[in-house]
Amino acid sequence: MLHVPTLHFALILMDVLIATLLWAAIGAGRRQGLVPWILSLGTQALLFAVIGLTSDDTRFGAIVTVNLLAALTFTLQAEAILRFFNRVLPAWIHLAAPLAMIAVMLLLRHSEPARLFVGCVAYGSAMLALSLMTHRLRDTERGKGMQLLCAGYAVGGAVLFARAGAALLAPHGLIPPQWEAAVAGLFAFAITFATAAGFLHAHRQRHDHLVGHLALIDALTGIFNRRTFFSLASMALSQAQRGRYPVSLLLVDLDHFKRVNDTFGHQAGDAVLQRFVELVQAVLRKEDIFSRYGGEEFCVLVP
Repeated sequence: MLHVPTLHFALILMDVLIATLLWAAIGAGRRQGLVPWILSLGTQALLFAVIGLTSDDTRFGAIVTVNLLAALTFTLQAEAILRFFNRVLPAWIHLAAPLAMIAVMLLLRHSEPARLFVGCVAYGSAMLALSLMTHRLRDTERGKGMQLLCAGYAVGGAVLFARAGAALLAPHGLIPPQWEAAVAGLFAFAITFATAAGFLHAHRQRHDHLVGHLALIDALTGIFNRRTFFSLASMALSQAQRGRYPVSLLLVDLDHFKRVNDTFGHQAGDAVLQRFVELVQAVLRKEDIFSRYGGEEFCVLVP
């Protein structure tokens, strides 16, 4: 049988290692939501430490502390997911959720089966809520990372609701306490690993998409760059030859642009280029191919 204190130590070590790997793997400047996620791992590690140090004399105090930390873990992960999508979680939730769980544990301090049932329902609901939130927000991020994150929370919520049902049917437990603690630890390990892997994979997918986008687009103006223009123009000309329809090519060069840079600075020159692109895009059709050829030179291929 698994040695429960050793399992708790392994869970603490896992949280620390995952937090370190996430910080190292997700580069600076693209760590949307990473800080609250790492804080959630630290909170969870502290939770396992409290469980491991609990004795009979400190049992109820440990229960209250563990539920406070568990609630805070979920709110931090909710904030991390929302920040990934440039959303904000109200700060008061980080205080309200732990206080609510403390109040519930105090009200049920004389009934361990009731505490177990309510805790499983509360945290199962939190996991299902995170799964639903991830599912709705991932419409713009349909990669496997968000799918894994969503699935991990859904499975975790389902397991906790099943445990709540078992608490009703068998208030004194279906298996010995040592086995129950070991199963709970392995469950925590699996869910933590799955959700952290999903969160990391989502960041990697966003980074790869951004790199691919930058390879096609001019970073300053947001239109196609020269290399992309040649590729798209070649296909457009081939289609025009097959369809026997004319194509026009516009070559545009902004006069005296160097004077703008010399007089007002390069930032002003960048602003002029961006405004020029906005004006041209306002009169182009969707099928027209607009690109920056180089410097203040632009190309438009017009079927």
